Amino acid sequence: MDKYMQLRENKDKYIIDFYAPWCPPCQVVGEYLKEIDGYKGVKIYKVNIDESKDLASLFNITSIPTLIFVKDKMIVKTINGLVPENSLKQEIEKNF
Repeated sequence: MDKYMQLRENKDKYIIDFYAPWCPPCQVVGEYLKEIDGYKGVKIYKVNIDESKDLASLFNITSIPTLIFVKDKMIVKTINGLVPENSLKQEIEKNF
C-alpha cells in the first residue's frame, strides 16, 4: 500500500500502468509508455498486478493492460487493453 500512498498524495498528472510481466499486450504498451514518459509533463507509474494485488483490487482492475489517467488526484480516463501509440498520445492531449 506504500505505492498507493505515493499515488494518493501526488497532485501531478500521471498514468498508472497496471500490467503483468507474462502479458504480451502489456509489454507492447510498456514500450509505448517508455517513449511517452515525460511527454507534456506526464509521469508513468507501473504496477505489477502479481506483486500489488491489493492495489489492483483497490482500482478494480479486471483486465490488463489497464491505464488510468490521473490529474489533480482525480481519475480522468481509463483505458483497457492494447492501444496504439498514436491513440495513447491523443488521449494524453485530450485529458492533460
